[in-house]
Amino acid sequence: MLNAAELCPTAQRIAREFCGNEEAVRALGAMIEGKRLPHAFIIEGADGLGKSTFARIIARGAMCACREPLSGECEHCRKNCGNIHPDLMVVLGSGKINAISIESVRAMRKDAMIAPNEAEKRVFILEDCDNMLPAAQNAFLKIFEEAPPHVVFIMTCRSAMNLLTTIRSRGRIITLNPVDVHAGAAFIANVLHMGDMQSVSGALTTSGGNFGEAGRVVVGAGGSSGGG
Repeated sequence: MLNAAELCPTAQRIAREFCGNEEAVRALGAMIEGKRLPHAFIIEGADGLGKSTFARIIARGAMCACREPLSGECEHCRKNCGNIHPDLMVVLGSGKINAISIESVRAMRKDAMIAPNEAEKRVFILEDCDNMLPAAQNAFLKIFEEAPPHVVFIMTCRSAMNLLTTIRSRGRIITLNPVDVHAGAAFIANVLHMGDMQSVSGALTTSGGNFGEAGRVVVGAGGSSGGG
């Protein structure tokens, strides 16, 4: 495990709300702190490893105007934490295979050309992109390749290999892995206030370090004590 002291201040703040995956946290913290965020991210990993949570941290970092990045003092951070920021767009799938449709992609391409309402960046999070059919991916590629400077795209998927090669080559791929059982149990029990160390450790061991799956097991067993 990585010592928190080895992380930059921004990465340390990320680590307080995102358990494990120290290398991903370190890289993202350095990019946000150095104002070097790329225009596109691809976050891959199994369901339950925190892809959506990590995507929203990236979105906050892209819009943050705090003196100390992600300290929560700016209006953009507060609105993003409340899920009410007008410059954050979340694109979800629909239908039998829960796929982002070509119609949704075309609408997003139009939205991407509009300047941000409040922040310097307009962020689009595309969830579960594994399910996007090739036609929708090709339609998305048109804006993905030549994104306006005010746009950041964040795609989540189980594996980047399920995306077109041309998309994979243009996004910064971040791989999320299962968490260490002891660190994950401490985070769930002490930070999220769900269950106790023993029950959470057992759930994490059974799930192979899958944070989300372990949390659902603990809640299902009545282990939540509030604040989770």
